Amino acid sequence: MSFHILNFNYKVDDRIEDIFRTIKERNAVLFLGAGASVTEDNKFLGQDIINLYQAKQSIDLNTNDLIEFVDILSANPKFSRNEFDNFIDDCLRRLRPNEGHRTIAKLNWKAIITTNYDILVERAFQEIEGTTFENLKLVTLKNKDEYYYWASDDQVIYYKINGCISDKKAYPLVFSTDDFHKAETNYKVVLKPLSNPSDKIKFISIGYSYKDIFARKLLQKIDNLDFRGRRLFYNVDPYVNEQSLPWYQKHNICVIKASMTEFFDQYVAWEEEKGKLIKVQQKNYYTNINDSPIYLVNKEIFRRVDNNLVQLNEHYKSKHITEKDFFKGEEPNYYVIERNYDVEKRNKLKQVRDEVMQIIESNGTRVVPLIFLTGTFGTGKSTFAYRLINNMTSNADNSILAFEILDPAELKSIDLKDLFAKTGAAVIFLYLNSIEINSVFKSLLDLRAGLSIDNSPEYKVIVLASIRENVLQKLKADKNIPNAHVINVDSRLASEEINELLSKLKNCELINYRDAQEKDELRKRIVKEYEGDSFISLSELISGSKLINDLTEAYDQLGKTAQEAFLYTSMLYQFKIAMPSSLLKSVVNKEWEEFKSEVIDIDGKGILLQETTNPKHIDADLYFTTKHPLISQKLIVNILRDEDSKYSYAKRIVTLIGLGARNSRLIVNFLKALDTYNYFPKLKINSLFDLAEPNLSEDPHFLLHYAINLQKRKNINEIKYAIDKIIYAESFFKRRNHYLIHRRGVLNFELAKLYFEQNNFSPDYRVLNLLFEARDLLDIKRRLDPCSSFSFVDTINLEIWSLDNLKLNEVEELKTRIKIDELFDIATKTVYDNLNRIRELQNKYVSKYKFEANEEEYLKYVEDKFGTEDARPYGLILLFNFYFDLDNRYQFENIIEELEMYTHNNFVLKTLFTFYGRNLHIVKYRLKFFKLIKQNPEIEDTEELKYDYFNFIAECYNKNFKYAHSYLEGISRNFHFLSPDFNRAWLDADTGQPQVFEGFVKLNKRGKKVILIPYLGQYMYLNKASKSLEINKKCQVNLYFFLYGIRAELVNSFAEFSNEKEVVDQDDNFENYTSI
Repeated sequence: MSFHILNFNYKVDDRIEDIFRTIKERNAVLFLGAGASVTEDNKFLGQDIINLYQAKQSIDLNTNDLIEFVDILSANPKFSRNEFDNFIDDCLRRLRPNEGHRTIAKLNWKAIITTNYDILVERAFQEIEGTTFENLKLVTLKNKDEYYYWASDDQVIYYKINGCISDKKAYPLVFSTDDFHKAETNYKVVLKPLSNPSDKIKFISIGYSYKDIFARKLLQKIDNLDFRGRRLFYNVDPYVNEQSLPWYQKHNICVIKASMTEFFDQYVAWEEEKGKLIKVQQKNYYTNINDSPIYLVNKEIFRRVDNNLVQLNEHYKSKHITEKDFFKGEEPNYYVIERNYDVEKRNKLKQVRDEVMQIIESNGTRVVPLIFLTGTFGTGKSTFAYRLINNMTSNADNSILAFEILDPAELKSIDLKDLFAKTGAAVIFLYLNSIEINSVFKSLLDLRAGLSIDNSPEYKVIVLASIRENVLQKLKADKNIPNAHVINVDSRLASEEINELLSKLKNCELINYRDAQEKDELRKRIVKEYEGDSFISLSELISGSKLINDLTEAYDQLGKTAQEAFLYTSMLYQFKIAMPSSLLKSVVNKEWEEFKSEVIDIDGKGILLQETTNPKHIDADLYFTTKHPLISQKLIVNILRDEDSKYSYAKRIVTLIGLGARNSRLIVNFLKALDTYNYFPKLKINSLFDLAEPNLSEDPHFLLHYAINLQKRKNINEIKYAIDKIIYAESFFKRRNHYLIHRRGVLNFELAKLYFEQNNFSPDYRVLNLLFEARDLLDIKRRLDPCSSFSFVDTINLEIWSLDNLKLNEVEELKTRIKIDELFDIATKTVYDNLNRIRELQNKYVSKYKFEANEEEYLKYVEDKFGTEDARPYGLILLFNFYFDLDNRYQFENIIEELEMYTHNNFVLKTLFTFYGRNLHIVKYRLKFFKLIKQNPEIEDTEELKYDYFNFIAECYNKNFKYAHSYLEGISRNFHFLSPDFNRAWLDADTGQPQVFEGFVKLNKRGKKVILIPYLGQYMYLNKASKSLEINKKCQVNLYFFLYGIRAELVNSFAEFSNEKEVVDQDDNFENYTSI
């Protein structure tokens, strides 16, 4: 068979059908060149552009090379590059999508990459948007500050690496040699991650003739970056010169002799004939509490959750595990429970189940409970968690459903809310088994924060996570996690459980005993020698002291390359980090064909395992693991006996890692695990970070963690280098990234302290400038991320350090104290994670600067600051804060009246703004609030969250709910991970106490109970579910302003009214009510 496909007919050549199948199954990356933009009406290839522009300018530069053409033009001082780009823009906007472009928009691409400048593909996707032909949503990324977009599974990324006519200033067109040099990063960031998928992913190019200079440039970039590892590249080209075919074969490019139209026409014909028989189904099957299938109107939600959320019930599908392999240590899944392989620890199960139910029933916060099921290594935490879930979901009276999270970073809380709302369950468990990986732990906390905000009173969400005790302590070392509970699930085997274990082990031929007496001897040995420990019992009974020998023997049976693959895989998997095939291929130094034959296709002897995934984007789809992290640990210790040997393997992994978001997370998780477990000395950890940096220098996630590592080295040059890295990482984002801004602020503060020490503990201009910049950056962080402890702790530390070390004048000292008071005031009300760190700082500050909370001494200090006119407004603010904390309304309202004379002072302005905003139930303060923000519009930028939140409350008090809703939308649009519990009550204007509203219980369109309040003309969602509420019952509620809307809490409920005049129950009246 010819290497190339010159007779293009899927009925004749099976390779064509294989390509079509790959496209349908979303395993193809499409490259689009200039030829793909040729339509029946217009053609603007390189030679056409040269001819047209030369005719326009009446010149002849005697070249057919478009790059050389633009280089020559650029050397002419009369040449206007803007005018040339506008000419290109005018030409390309004449193009209109044809049927080929519309077919591209309908298909299942893993990604689309183009060197074209036009917007044909974007228009083709727009044409089918909202129609039955719409398949994936197009997300167009055009330069490096967009390329790190984290797409959802219902989206396809369209990378434009040579600029775009949609905005030539933001996305410059790449034509000249200098342009290509500037675009180096674009090519690297887009093409290098293409090395991550396995050879199952096919690369198809359309519109390229690789004899063309532009296409040759792309091919050169491809091979220089080595992303395809010499894998086959399919190029659709109807005009290929057959004399060039050997050249293409040499470069491993298979030419498909067909036009774009012919290619897609045959695809459509194949789809009609055979493609429909290929079921591209969702991976998972979700059911409600009655075991009926869940159908979502929004199919995109299924796309987004399908690969990352598995329901744990009788329909569970996953890797098949035999009972024998389970007892030999293979990592369990829910299949183990469905087949009853495990030994059920009934007493411990009942104890933990009761504790979990108590947590569910007593939860008094909107924050979703997080329950850690802890234990020592190898004692069956995961198996116990699956058994617990099975036990609780099997009881129909509980109305409980359970799901397993595979990757929390890929899930959106709003999608889960839509799914859970259709289950009819009262309680939903979310279980995560891989939480020991640092990034997974953080992603879970982020997902839980979103779930807490999107919480529904109709059901309760509980997060379960199994984790080793020592790992949990390390992960929580600098965190205080709200509403988190720890339940230890370790337990000794009871006598009847030991008998059951022995029977199961005999049934799967792992042990043997001939009669009841021999069985009882084994039972006694487990009780006495192994103290009922299941892990030690299994290790000793199954393999005895031969466990390491058996593992080593299996290792010795592998070929040399496979042995190396096992050791590299184990270096990662001892920390539960799976090894991507692309990285493994690199570290064992093999091309794809060799790697396939020597690693992928060989028998792993039960210790080197492969896991295939189906990512929807350009990510690794083949991973290597071992049977269990413990196996990796034991063999690493046994084979790589000294620290230097282990270090050489770790060094090669970090040195050969490829660019890509998932690779960056992998390396950061690996290096943090090495550090957490003190696997290597600090100097070697630092060295590994340094070695990883060249390959990951274009990845902002890695650069952030590299900067943190550099910061810990406490060296001036290292911290300056870290600041440079953060500044470069910021260039990858169009919008400000609060993680990077925060880190740069912290680094400036750390550098200021080092210079302060270097300068004999005296501030010079460098210290003051760095402190000024750090303060500014940390203020920005706080505005962007207003409910995180990180937004406050470092700022407070900086201000306290300034009080401790800088010789501040009277006014500056007062300003610093005011700022610290304000930071503590806001943090204690809004922060819900790591609040203990805030409290510790507050106690330290009060002890030193508030005379250990001695009110008389502090009051005397404040009153002494009224000596000068410059200091008076600041002294007044401190005095106001003092009386406000004491709730002495007479005193603080008198101070407010005087402060109103100093509104030109920014500190006073902020104090008045906050005070008015917290007293909006009083009409006079509401009026003053509106006047203040009208006269000082800059407040909207400096206090964005407060501005939207206070305006939301003010408009609600004015009953302008439409305007109030617009401010809520601003909060939702601009802020994430807000405190789910933070709220202010709707207060009575006369009493200052929560106002009581009368309302009626109704069902809204979605079948959810709401409280209809005729006085406000609104229906309000409940903050907590109440089974006692019956439809049309009259009730009394309090209302609370949360950061995401108003919620009602029941005060009293009364008997159902029969008087229709008092009850608003007509559908037409209810439909006229709105909610907020």
